[in-house]
Amino acid sequence: MAVESPPQDRRIKRVTSEYVKSPKQKEWEDKIVSKEQQSTKEYFAKAEARGFAAGFKARIETALDEELEEWEVTEFKGDFVRKAILKVSVGNEEFIHLVAIRPTRADKWGVRWACKGQEDVLKEDDEDYESLPDEAKCGARVEDACTACSLM
Repeated sequence: MAVESPPQDRRIKRVTSEYVKSPKQKEWEDKIVSKEQQSTKEYFAKAEARGFAAGFKARIETALDEELEEWEVTEFKGDFVRKAILKVSVGNEEFIHLVAIRPTRADKWGVRWACKGQEDVLKEDDEDYESLPDEAKCGARVEDACTACSLM
């Protein structure tokens, strides 16, 4: 005698599914997601600008011959690969404008800078900009230069 198996239920079992949203709900959700994404993108761009500017703080301090207590990036443009334009608050409503350009990633940054006020617009080309020295007269990097030699 053959053993009979229990009858199988051949119906497809339904699984609880996610709520299907209306087109307006989906559109609203897309706007929220893109705002969150935009906020995240802006946060990381500002962090990159802060890090980039921090790399030039010592050279600016050497050029100014003073130590800057405040150093906060307030405005920036560029891709930070070949071009960067920054406005840095240094306190007392004074700002440093930095323009850094390099033709290729292998090249060193050519940096120009100027002391500006709060109302001054951040521009790439400005006759007030001067080159930021990267070497002292002794040939050492500005960060490593001796105190006896002056900047070029």
